[in-house]
Amino acid sequence: MKKIAEEFFSHQKVWLSNEDSFEQTDLYLYLKLMYGEAPVFLDSGFIKVKKDNKGMTLFEHIYYDHCPEENELYITIPSLNLLGTKIENSSLGEKLSKKGYISVSPSEELKSKALSFFNKLPFNPTNIKEGRCEPFATLKLSESIWKEDRPSTSKETLQVKDQIQSFLEKKISYSQVLASLNIFDLNFLEWQESRFMKAHNGVDYKSFINLITYNTDHCNSPRSISVGAYHWYDETFNGLFTNNWEALMNIEDKKREMDSFKVDTNFALLINVFNPRFYHQVGEMQGDGSLYVCTANKSFKEITNRFEFNW
Repeated sequence: MKKIAEEFFSHQKVWLSNEDSFEQTDLYLYLKLMYGEAPVFLDSGFIKVKKDNKGMTLFEHIYYDHCPEENELYITIPSLNLLGTKIENSSLGEKLSKKGYISVSPSEELKSKALSFFNKLPFNPTNIKEGRCEPFATLKLSESIWKEDRPSTSKETLQVKDQIQSFLEKKISYSQVLASLNIFDLNFLEWQESRFMKAHNGVDYKSFINLITYNTDHCNSPRSISVGAYHWYDETFNGLFTNNWEALMNIEDKKREMDSFKVDTNFALLINVFNPRFYHQVGEMQGDGSLYVCTANKSFKEITNRFEFNW
């Protein structure tokens, strides 16, 4: 098997000679295992294919168009119903693609109609046995991520959810691939003093984009969040083969921090969850009060319907 996955996810592109078959590469295997269906070549998709006389170059084509030329060949998961392949290149998309994250400013509407209500949501305290690496309390709208039936969710909570979903969809509307994401879910977290979360990346949720928002109005010393990259290959493939993702909840192998941010109500973070080499890490909370956080995700229901998830 030819190994091209590490280069593809490190540089958002990789070249494959005519002598090599894509179906005999670790990238093909990765996509098949991750999304539950064998990838194929079609006239639209999330990996752009540029052929030459000696082979072809594969470009990640979700967040940024790395080869902005007319093209008729892509790699995709065949069950996905994409709106198209047009991507309006921007610094936001380029950073999401190459670095895996970008900080954005919540709109005034989002702050007034969603973030300001975080502290009023009906949180459930976390069992003390879970330790300091878990939030003080959580609110999950269903027992498992990607479940759309939420009969017991309050009207106020659904209004907050709708505002966050709308903000996220506006931010990613520049890419027809991202705009094609057709399933959304989120959870809410309350953090208190001394609690933190180890480096993780969440690829096991099969998400393609993650938005993290905050309300820091009820604590006197909010914490930081750091983002970076790590040596993902062995641990991620092991998770794909065994469906045991514990190693990705505590990432340590050759971890390299790229940036760190002090969180605030006026700060939000978009994260590329398609690329397994990126991680984010929640710093320890200091001081009194409660910090409220929402993590929101979008994916393709044609993918998520194939799997059972821990949430």
